[in-house]
Amino acid sequence: MRNLLKKTKHTLFSAAFLLLLFVPGMIGHSAPQWLQKDVTCPEPDVRLTSKTGTTVTFVWDAVSGAEIYKIRCVCKDNNTITNYTTTNLTIPITLPSGTYSFSFCTTCSSGDSDYVIIDDIYL
Repeated sequence: MRNLLKKTKHTLFSAAFLLLLFVPGMIGHSAPQWLQKDVTCPEPDVRLTSKTGTTVTFVWDAVSGAEIYKIRCVCKDNNTITNYTTTNLTIPITLPSGTYSFSFCTTCSSGDSDYVIIDDIYL
């Protein structure tokens, strides 16, 4: 009987938690504050400007308030990850041959922007 009461309390607590979490969004309210990403840093407007052999060059416009730009390269052939940071508005990247996904974000004092992904670039 005691185990049944514990299970019932746990089930009621779980159901109440899920209701608090999802119902506000279903009736036009935003998610709870602790779930919201509070970042005002815009993402970079990234463009691939050249691809020669195993070198790619990306450019983007300056983002107001940007401290650095982060770039993550993931080789889809072997899951190798290479990370870069820069304060420049362009970056040439030379990598071994393979198929890559490039992710870019801006870091401001308020945190990181969402990532911009340029996918399936073959070098």
